[in-house]
Amino acid sequence: MSQKSAKTHLIEALACNAILAMETEEEEIDDIIENFENDLSAVLCIRYATSRTIKTPKSKEWIFSVLPNYAEREFKENLRVSRTDFGRILNIISPYEGFSNIEPGKQFPIAIQLAVALFRFGVNGTGASYSKLAQKFGIGNGTVDAITKRVIKAIVSVEKEWIYWPDETEREKLAELCPQLPGCIGIVDGSHINLEEAPINDPQSYFSRKMRYSIHLQGICDAELRLRHILVGYPGSVHDARVFANCDIAKHPENYFNLGQWIAGDSAYKLQPYLITTLRTNAVIGTQKERDKFNKVFCNFRVKIEQVYGGLKEIFTSLKELRMQINFQDGHQYAVQWITACCVLYNIILESLDEYPVTDEMLGDENDQVNPRNGNLRPSAIEKRDEIFNYVQSR
Repeated sequence: MSQKSAKTHLIEALACNAILAMETEEEEIDDIIENFENDLSAVLCIRYATSRTIKTPKSKEWIFSVLPNYAEREFKENLRVSRTDFGRILNIISPYEGFSNIEPGKQFPIAIQLAVALFRFGVNGTGASYSKLAQKFGIGNGTVDAITKRVIKAIVSVEKEWIYWPDETEREKLAELCPQLPGCIGIVDGSHINLEEAPINDPQSYFSRKMRYSIHLQGICDAELRLRHILVGYPGSVHDARVFANCDIAKHPENYFNLGQWIAGDSAYKLQPYLITTLRTNAVIGTQKERDKFNKVFCNFRVKIEQVYGGLKEIFTSLKELRMQINFQDGHQYAVQWITACCVLYNIILESLDEYPVTDEMLGDENDQVNPRNGNLRPSAIEKRDEIFNYVQSR
């Protein structure tokens, strides 16, 4: 049996009272009916019989009094960055016009807004709920989101200052950092930013090969673990190779590489003169021992992009499972900007980060992601990899 609502119980109580009043005959029946009708109309005009507004006690004590007095370790646990890096980020984003085009007194101090956003970047699961964040910071649910969006826009506005492709001179220096693979200036790979729930629009396109709804992040890093290029926004079902093929680097490699320079990728990518991949199991060059040696040297360098993703998600744990509603209107773009902002912050604080540890899983080549475009390889690409293969064997 379905449970009666409080509103139904109230109507039944009014009817019982009216019947009892008629039986006592203390009032005229017409007056009793008229009073009942007035009471019934009043009840029917309201949506709920009891208040649905539950006011949760909030206090700004934590953000204004507790957080500033934390030791360095507790401060970093909550905001994911050191006090020094917090100050650097604050100085970098403060000029953003979104902080100054609103009347004085209508916004929290920029430092408080940055603290709210950083805290959100560093939590996932139920800890990322609006209600918990609003209680912690003593602000409204809507204010939490408004502040986060403003800070994200401020961070994304300086993206090109912190994530940029190296010029010719810097590329020569980067190539020197990897003498065992001559000409290599970086590593490319994709990563999935999992979503907590299925997107509202076209959810199947976000469903990845790992059986999760996700948004694709493509990153290229250098030997010093610095992100040099990112492409964010493809739904999770899109193959790594397709994402790369659609980026400007693949379309116009002459603008990104000096003669003989290239980036490393796993065997899911299509071999190109500027993108050298590991050898697949069906490779015929050299002996098995030589092929294993080449792949080991190659993977020991390629693992750096895995370290970047590991460090990125360990600092900004919201990227392990993004808690937001994805739709075609603004939800997808919000998610893209969120991910981008975390990548920019990663580069800003990189110098103060400990190197993310290498695991055996990272050293493996992801051959489970088959590249549907691996046919018709250019002879120049095969020759380039053979040249590097022979160089590795000679060392």
